[in-house]
Amino acid sequence: MVVVGLDGLPYFPALSGRVRVWYAADEWVLHHLSQLRLGDPALRANLRDAAVKGLYERAHRGVVDRVWVVSEPERRAMRLVSGVRNVDVLPNGVDSEYFRPGQERPEERTAVFWGRLDFGPNIQALEWFAHRVWPLIRRDTPDARFTIIGFHPSDAVRRLTSIEGIELLPDLQDLRGAVRSRSVVVLPFVSGGGIKNKLLEAAALGMPIVCTEVATQGLRATSSSSLVVARTPEEMSREVTTIWRNPEHRERLGAAVRNWVTEHHTWTATARDAIAALEQSVARGLTS
Repeated sequence: MVVVGLDGLPYFPALSGRVRVWYAADEWVLHHLSQLRLGDPALRANLRDAAVKGLYERAHRGVVDRVWVVSEPERRAMRLVSGVRNVDVLPNGVDSEYFRPGQERPEERTAVFWGRLDFGPNIQALEWFAHRVWPLIRRDTPDARFTIIGFHPSDAVRRLTSIEGIELLPDLQDLRGAVRSRSVVVLPFVSGGGIKNKLLEAAALGMPIVCTEVATQGLRATSSSSLVVARTPEEMSREVTTIWRNPEHRERLGAAVRNWVTEHHTWTATARDAIAALEQSVARGLTS
């Protein structure tokens, strides 16, 4: 029996004769702690949520046979916080047939980001990019445009559209065409954990990706030939404009990153790992 999310854990005590698996994906305490910023109005709320969810995870450790998370940092955090020892890393995959290159011609000097726009790590990423990176890009490329795509845009995200060159496409049902018509994907994460699904989607779409190190957590076998990792606002600005100025470089990056994701992040490989974990629990007699 596999449950997803925190709400399913109270059902486990009623289940017997089954391997009880909690698909957590991310470890919640680590998630909230990653967002702590001095002076941030949400600091106290994140501290409170980290404490409450940590106690909740530990209270259910006796009824969980296995936990599935998406990255090694999540596994370490889950073992420390919840006390569950059997924690498996099952990296996310991507549907590379649905997310695939198209016929759109990328518009020059454009960048794009997408995701849930009421989600803390996404908001922090956009604010960091808009205030720290975008002014450097616009100073170098005055006609540059940055598109934000996503559902439920918060007031903080909407305020970013007052910055010259930044536009918002809210609640777009199918983002593939809009993304492929931009020149580069930027994933400027400064908080959060787990694997960024939008990175896998961008890679499958054959888009060049400029990201921070936080965005690469949990990924399999990345290399400098695929993802472009920037560690400072200056680096990110420089890498984005370099891609804009060199269409052949842009195409090479897009092809390389699609080859990488279709080789290393398939759902078939993840399913094999999940089955192996379940068989291990059955062999050890962990069902009650």
